[in-house]
Parts: sequence; C-alpha cells; structure tokens
Amino acid sequence: KQLASLTSQDILIVPKLGDISSGDFERLVETIPVGIAAADLQRTELKVLSLSELDYSRYKVTHDKDHVDEQVINFVDINNQSKLSDDFITARLRVETGKPLDVSVLEEDISKLYGLDIFESIRYEIVAKDSSTGVVIHAKEKRWGPDYLQFGFSLSADFEGGSSFNASLAYTRTEINERNGEWRTLLQAGEDPLIFTEFYQPIDVGSRYYITPKLVLFEKTNLNFFDDDQIVAEYRLSRKGMSLAVGRELGEWGDIHMGLQRFYGDASVRIGDPTLAGFEYDISETFLRFAADKVDNLYFPTSGYIANIEWIASRSRLGSDTSFDQILLDSLGAITWDRQTYFSGLRFYSTINNDAPIQSRFRAGGFQNLSGFQKNELSGQDFGLFRLGTMRQINDIQWMPAYLGLTLEIGNVWESAGDLFYNDTLVGGNIFLGVDSAIGPFYTAYGYTEGGNHSFYISLGRAL
Repeated sequence: KQLASLTSQDILIVPKLGDISSGDFERLVETIPVGIAAADLQRTELKVLSLSELDYSRYKVTHDKDHVDEQVINFVDINNQSKLSDDFITARLRVETGKPLDVSVLEEDISKLYGLDIFESIRYEIVAKDSSTGVVIHAKEKRWGPDYLQFGFSLSADFEGGSSFNASLAYTRTEINERNGEWRTLLQAGEDPLIFTEFYQPIDVGSRYYITPKLVLFEKTNLNFFDDDQIVAEYRLSRKGMSLAVGRELGEWGDIHMGLQRFYGDASVRIGDPTLAGFEYDISETFLRFAADKVDNLYFPTSGYIANIEWIASRSRLGSDTSFDQILLDSLGAITWDRQTYFSGLRFYSTINNDAPIQSRFRAGGFQNLSGFQKNELSGQDFGLFRLGTMRQINDIQWMPAYLGLTLEIGNVWESAGDLFYNDTLVGGNIFLGVDSAIGPFYTAYGYTEGGNHSFYISLGRAL
C-alpha cells in the first residue's frame, strides 16, 4: 500500500540488504555502507532536494543546535491548541528575550510541561522574522479526555473466616478552566463505603499556589478498640463533613499546605459487650502537611525517596469534642542495582497527650502495614512501623513490568509513645507479586505477623 501511494515527486531508495532482515539488530553496522551506496546511485534525483548556500545558512539558523545556542531570542510565541491560557504555558518556560537561547533548559521545560499529562504533544521551533529570531512553542492538547475514569478493587482474607472487600470508581475532569482546575469525585462500595468530591484550583498561572475544598458525603469504616491488648469491641464509625486547604507547590519535588477540616458522625458497637453504648461525635481540626516526593514510581519505586510529615490539632474551641495534638511521619527510600531494588521505610504516628478519642485513633493492618492483620484490625494512640524489603523485576516488558518481592516488618500500635518499638513489638512481613499494568497496579500478596496472624491480598487499580 505504501509503494502504491508513491508519486513522481517521491524518491524510492532500495538498498540491497541480501539476507539481512529487519530483526538482525546485531548486523546493523553492515547496513550502513549498503545504504550509502544505494543513495549514491540516485544522486541525480536527490540533487533536486538540495538548497542553495544562502538557503542552507538560513536553515542552519533554525535547526543547528550548536548555532541556535548562540542565537539571541527576540520573541516567544505560543501556538496553543488547548483550553489552558498562554500564560499557563509561558510561566513554565525559562526563555528570556534579549539573551542567547539555552536549548537544554528549553527542552527540560518542555519535558516538564509534557509530564503534566495534559498535552498530546509539545514541540518548539526556532523561526526568523525579518531580522529577529524567536521561539514558537506548539502545544496540542490530548484528543482523549479531559474526562477520566479510574477504578480499583481490593480483597483480603485472614484464613479464619474474616475478609474485606472494596471496589471504587473515580471520575476526574481536568482543564476545567484556563489555569487547569480539576474536579474529582469518588465512590467506593464494600467494607469501607465512601463518597467524596473535591476541587483543585491553582491560584496563579504558575500553579505555585492552590486551594482545595473537599466534601465528604458519606464514609463508614470499622475500628477495633483495645484494652490491655485485648479487643473490647469493634465499632462501626460513620461520618460526613468537609475540609478546606490552601497550599504551595515547591518546584517539582514537594508541597506544603494547611487547612481546616470539620466532620460529624456516630459510632455504634458492631461486635462486643452489648452494654457498651454508641455515641455521636464532632471533629474540628487544623492541619499542616509537608511532602517531598522524588520517587520514580508511586506504586513500584525503584529509586528516590518520598516523605510526608503532618501535624493535626483538634480543638474544642473550634467545635471538636476533644482537644489533642497528633504528629504523623511517613517515609520511604529505594535504590536499584540491575534488576534488584532495595527499599526501606519508617512510619511513626503519635498522639502527643495520649487522649485521642476512639474515632481519631491510629489504625494499622493491611498490605505493607503489618501485613498479617486485616486492614484497620489494630488501633491505638500511637503507631510505629519499620519496613525493609527488596523486589526483583522478573520480565522484560517495558510497558508492564512485573516484580517479585518480600518485606520485613517490625512494629505495632501502643497506648503510649514511650512503648514504641520496646514493648510488644511485632515482627512479620509479606511476599508479593506486583505488576505495573496500563490499567493500574496489580498486587497479590501473603502477609504474616507473629502470633499466628495470616492474611492474603489481591488488588487491581487505584482510585483513591
């Protein structure tokens, strides 16, 4: 079909490759002189494509990288084929008029713009207008979107009749306005039903500052309450409410934001002493969060680090039932040699005065979170966990790598921060198979924590 489409304006060159096929990559060097010889036989036909010396010098001005680096840029034009404003694109470019163009910096900026996952393509060209030289940025938005659906499901079982299942679906709409506001709504059904909607709105064109309101319409979860390491009752917690945060992005590596969240709900005894009464509660908290993210992959990190620090202050004068302070620290680092990745992480959550009410206690259990226990099976005023693990890539499919790994876990929940890692520390771990698929991460895993706690996990996709 391609040969049939050729016209008199086309030049067809057919090198005599003999027994060299398209799969003989190791014989690539042999094909070079064959190609040169085939092109040389059609020198006359190819000559019509040549340029005069004057035209060629003009061509070099706009295409020769070494020469371009010496060119003073007089203007920057944006050929913007998207709903976003030109200022949104310009704010992310470090091209200065009146100065020589740094091509490596420009290409880095374009790479970051493309990494926002908004554009189908972004390219640049150097153009000459009269006696001026400038840069034209061509930005074409995706033909698909801006509406996206994500889904996920997770299943866990403890081999003793206990199980947990959740399925979730999230709808995200991007490019709501010229500053790339986003609206996201999630529905989850199963053990932990949840419905929330949130909006992310950059305030400035560079998206350095933003505001995020969130409305939780419905949320339920289970929580085990302990007394002297014995489960007294399992509560079913229900809540609804809202939060509002303002933040500042710290380049491409970090984020800091603060806000206020207000929830109200009720707790009922699901399993336990029938004389225990249910209750209603109010939560009113301020929070401050800092995040640093330099990992190469959120679900299967092979290099870099990620760290999150959060401070929560619950105050009765703001409408909360109880006043208390909590601090949360979560970190993970990874490094890879060849196919083998090694990672370690630390999770430390603490209630400063050990007086958080039932609905605000920390929860543990689940994959990579004391894996021998079911999700949220443990709770306490404080929680500590150290993880050390490794995983190995077991296939060569670039777009769907698979990993086999195992993790050592040491930690527990406590009623006092002074007991962390010293009293009743539990040792366990997990072995897992993970696939970074096109529709989301897939995991299947077996977890064990000392004391005879076993759990099995399977999950696909992530909507939360």
